[in-house]
Amino acid sequence: MERMIRYLIIWTCSLLLFLPLACYGKSDKGKTGEPSRGKKPEMPPPGEKKKSDTALYFNAGLSDNGGQIEVGAEIETKKVYNDETWTLRPMIRVPLTNKDESSVRLDRFTTDWRLIMETEYSYKVIGNRGHVKTHAFSGQFEYGVNQYKYYPLGTKESEKKTLKSSYSVELKYVGFSAPETSQYSPQVRLRYAHNRQAANEVGIVNPPNVSGLVTTSSMRLEGPSVVPLFSPAVAMPIYWGKVFSFAPAVFYNFVGKRDTNSPFNDLQRLQFETWAFCRLKKEIAKQPIKFGLAPFVSLRTKGSDNFRRSEWGVMLTVKTGGEASLMHFF
Repeated sequence: MERMIRYLIIWTCSLLLFLPLACYGKSDKGKTGEPSRGKKPEMPPPGEKKKSDTALYFNAGLSDNGGQIEVGAEIETKKVYNDETWTLRPMIRVPLTNKDESSVRLDRFTTDWRLIMETEYSYKVIGNRGHVKTHAFSGQFEYGVNQYKYYPLGTKESEKKTLKSSYSVELKYVGFSAPETSQYSPQVRLRYAHNRQAANEVGIVNPPNVSGLVTTSSMRLEGPSVVPLFSPAVAMPIYWGKVFSFAPAVFYNFVGKRDTNSPFNDLQRLQFETWAFCRLKKEIAKQPIKFGLAPFVSLRTKGSDNFRRSEWGVMLTVKTGGEASLMHFF
């Protein structure tokens, strides 16, 4: 029964993902059968100026056993004439738990704090029939440092502390298409992470106390190790007006062996998420706010880890920022 339910969820998520992709692939064609293409004048009008805006960026992701918060700013510089925009997002990510279990549920979850810098370039094209298309390309870099404590001799007196750093790099594409009756936003994300992970705890038998009782303690005998990760992901948000949207997403995580640089020689997990978003009609302090809720299923397809082969759960997100940020799924 459990296997049947699992396959049903996978099939449903796959169908919800690929049907919008098929719809998005249809071209906006005119009478001649050719795609409509907008034309831009060769030279901008004299005296044109750039427009700059700054907004607060906040994104909180919660699951059934933890969460993380991203806080920062969104600095946008737009050339009004040709609809080109450069955006800079400096942020900090803070985990709400120090347990590695959240890594299966929350995308990008780490147990250390991260400093993040994202740069994005986007442009807009308006077809002859008013069909609007937007393309955005961005890169993101993260860096974090964490203190790890371990006991190489299995006693509290042998305690050692060490500071180790982690980093990750992302490349992202965000498209947006607004035909006459519907709006789609195909998105792709490639992520490579060079993460530090604490060793697993082991049970240590303590010497008998004054009452002759023998107890055990859980300790880490080894220091942290490097765990490489490569995570390609795709999503397809579908919009109904400005309030409601729906976004199926698929992640495939490759996790390498400890203290290696290749992420392709150990664990692999496939994750499906089906998000429903609602945007508040009224802004708060001139900031748009969006809420999201999603069930998910994570399946281990290769290797072994500390989780079940099939993990289930629900996630919640709250997000505010500029208009470009609210369109981003990743």
